[in-house]
Amino acid sequence: MQYSILDSYKKDILENKTMTTKCKRILETSIDLFAKNGYSNTSTSEIAKIAGVAEGTIFKHFGTKENLLLSSIMPFIFEYIIPEMLLDIDVEEIKDIYPDFKSFIHDIIYKRFSFMSENYKVAHILLAEVLYREELRIQIVESLKSTVFDNFDIILNYFKSENMIKNISINKTQLVTCGYKRVYDKKQILIKQCKNIENTTNIKEYLETLKENYLFNELWNKMYISKIIKENNIRFNQKYELGEDFLFNLDYIKYIEKASYINNPLYTYTEGETGLKLKYRPNKFNIEYELTQYLEKIYKEKNWDMNYIYNRYARVYYNQIIDIYKPNNPANKKEKNQQLQEIISKKEYKEELKKLEKNVTDKKMKIAIKYFFLKGKNMIKLFVFLNNVRKG
Repeated sequence: MQYSILDSYKKDILENKTMTTKCKRILETSIDLFAKNGYSNTSTSEIAKIAGVAEGTIFKHFGTKENLLLSSIMPFIFEYIIPEMLLDIDVEEIKDIYPDFKSFIHDIIYKRFSFMSENYKVAHILLAEVLYREELRIQIVESLKSTVFDNFDIILNYFKSENMIKNISINKTQLVTCGYKRVYDKKQILIKQCKNIENTTNIKEYLETLKENYLFNELWNKMYISKIIKENNIRFNQKYELGEDFLFNLDYIKYIEKASYINNPLYTYTEGETGLKLKYRPNKFNIEYELTQYLEKIYKEKNWDMNYIYNRYARVYYNQIIDIYKPNNPANKKEKNQQLQEIISKKEYKEELKKLEKNVTDKKMKIAIKYFFLKGKNMIKLFVFLNNVRKG
């Protein structure tokens, strides 16, 4: 005999000692008729006739036909259906059951489709009636969110981690980085041309490529070797609220010889548009300048060419100017113009930019410095305007 969870539910109703016999017959009959004919095509008189009770008895016990639906279906959903849909699998068990994420998904989908196929009456009730009722739909979604979805996230994160661990093991690397996606703007942060850094001993190219694609500074999209961290006493620099992750990664790469990159968004950045990085900071220039100095120090230690360092310093000045006129700066228009004037009036501003003009290899930065940043306030404001137009 084919297993039906609906039969089990009706059996439990009949064995319920707190219900009257008439209530049991009404519930059992209503479930069968709702499943067979649908809610709207089932009358209370028909339920009463088949159940062998007076129609008034239904209203006496349940009040309305809709209450009867809720009384018969809701307990069934939350006590029988949802437990069957749970991903009640311990992460430790997954290692023995599923060799990879593909086999896990295949098995989960197959079992759920099999369950719905074997319990087609259940599927009929759910799809034909319950899902069209907003209050029921909300309750079901909330229940699934706290059981199925949350557990799935745990399992998914396990496979993501396993993917990165396998990458380290297979490629014999000491650092692996992956792409990620941002929740607030639904963008995936990946690299278009990444072949050179998928498995490389060129740590300089690896660092620069990740940095230019906004993938280097973070910790949560990377997998490290704990032995390297412990042996070299790599710690967070408590001086910085912004940039401590970047410094940690710089300290780490000093001790590695090989790294790899996975061009898939294995991690999700959930912080919104008001996150730590997007907060306006009057001292941001000083922080970025000091972080670039630390980067320069490593380049000198490694005897790497300094082209990228010059470009990074140019970027620091670029950010300083652009940030003045960003919406997150609470200053008014007059105050923003005063901030710009204070910056360009400093002696070191002109001296630094003249040196960078000679050394930067980034063509866009060279143009910005030569034709705008060193040409006074009006040309700088024109540059900011053109930059905003370009970014839409």
